[in-house]
Amino acid sequence: VSRFLGYSALTDFFPSYEMKPNQECTNRLCVKRQREFEAAFNAPEAVAARAAKAAAQAAADAEEAAKPLHEDNEFCITCDSDDEDTPAEPAPATSALPQGLGYSMSTERGVDAATLQKEAVQVESDDSVDDLMAQLGQLNSS
Repeated sequence: VSRFLGYSALTDFFPSYEMKPNQECTNRLCVKRQREFEAAFNAPEAVAARAAKAAAQAAADAEEAAKPLHEDNEFCITCDSDDEDTPAEPAPATSALPQGLGYSMSTERGVDAATLQKEAVQVESDDSVDDLMAQLGQLNSS
């Protein structure tokens, strides 16, 4: 799970999302790593460590809030943070992607034989480089 921060110059907008692994990945090693991460993330020790860290952070925030901001603040000016310091819990996996994101690999399980035969390029051993370039040009134009 990674945080994604982008920028859209047309709308002057900074989209921010949690990027989660593809649940329908066809790569076995990728799926294995997803399971390992999920097991480590949901382990009782990891959950307890995150809870202890959140409690320590809350105590530190409460102690910081109790201190005076300045020794003398005659105009009673305060500064508040817009940041949310709450730990992010994993959301349930969905197949819909947020706006601006897409899969880098196909989510399909493969290509059927008819499509593979239709898109295959037949190369003869006596074809010259010029003939192959002409075939490539025909494929690109269609």
